Amino acid sequence: MNRTKRRHGSGSPLFLAALVALVALVPLPAAGESLQPNDPVIAGNGRFGFDLLERLIEDEPSENVFISPASISLALTMTLNGAEGETFDQMANVLGLTGLEIEDINSVNADLLEIDWARYGIEDLSIVNSLWADRGFSFEPGFMKVNRDVYGARITTLDLQDPETPERINAWVRDATRERIDRIVGVIPDFAVLYLINAVYFKGAWKEPFEEKNTEEEDFFLLDGTPTRVPMMFNSGSYRYLDGEGFQAIALPYGVGRICMYVLLPDRDVGLAGFLAGLDGGTWGEWIGELRSRGPRDGSLKMPRFELEYGVSLGDFLQPMGMAVAFDPARADFSRMIPEQVWIDEVKHKTYLKVNEEGTEAAAGTSVGIALSIMPERREPFRMVVNRPFFVAVRDNATGWILFMGVVADPRP
Repeated sequence: MNRTKRRHGSGSPLFLAALVALVALVPLPAAGESLQPNDPVIAGNGRFGFDLLERLIEDEPSENVFISPASISLALTMTLNGAEGETFDQMANVLGLTGLEIEDINSVNADLLEIDWARYGIEDLSIVNSLWADRGFSFEPGFMKVNRDVYGARITTLDLQDPETPERINAWVRDATRERIDRIVGVIPDFAVLYLINAVYFKGAWKEPFEEKNTEEEDFFLLDGTPTRVPMMFNSGSYRYLDGEGFQAIALPYGVGRICMYVLLPDRDVGLAGFLAGLDGGTWGEWIGELRSRGPRDGSLKMPRFELEYGVSLGDFLQPMGMAVAFDPARADFSRMIPEQVWIDEVKHKTYLKVNEEGTEAAAGTSVGIALSIMPERREPFRMVVNRPFFVAVRDNATGWILFMGVVADPRP
């Protein structure tokens, strides 16, 4: 299809508050040197992540909620490359990409996918994509090419109605997430023509590990104030720390320090709900900037050892956010993907998070189903005890790219 380049427009009783981010203390490798902090694509995806998280928490206010903005954005942006007209505009607007060239969006994502994280002492950070296309349909060559060349997607043409197909797709997801996401696709509907899937896996060891001998059973206070016993890890030393207005924040580095976990703990009189009411892309950026500008400060930290899994179907949340046309069988326009009239039938998202004395392991999978229409200041040592609900996220501070974010309501297995 001949196209001219153009600009596309408008378009929980127990709760744990931990915040995970990636901190850049060393230069980007050659493949990512063109990326600038808070690039419009990455900043937009961050705003999208916070907007989506807010809606998910409102839907289940007393539960753990943990998502990967990176995974969801990549899966939907691969899909965006096949959209046109109002469908493109609405999807771009919800993803925080309004007014950006699709070529520029793809270029930023390509750079992100090429970063060599092993250079920064990260045990494993893998971000991979795949397309599973029904052999009975002919897809636009340009759409398949950009997903293969830019997003590194493995493209498989097969019979989606073969009873073994769901297991083939799920096996790919299990392998990509080191067995942490067991399945992302269930029964495939008769009218399915394509699945676009992203998988993210992260494993990092603390720069300063918690000693297991210091872990003890202590009270963790649920949203209603009820205490429950959980394993609380302990560590002390010099950390980047912020005593903010209504919360405490700390950065816990992995490897050489580019990637960090940020833990944000609301004050008792503020609570998780009060804290989340003031959390968005803007305040997040302010707090992270203030935290990173401060020198290390001596202090101690207690936080739970925990493991959680989360899963959600995102269609009912993305449509009210402004992406309704893409989910409408009669109005969706994916003519840059396939000649037939198709629409987004489902968007499934699953995540996994484990935090212990050694470090952190996290994984995410996102599936988009396409269907046919039928200098340090001297200060007093701080003390931070994470024994009540808090928020969690994973972010690359060199670029602002948010890999994971969420809230943990219950640290118990």
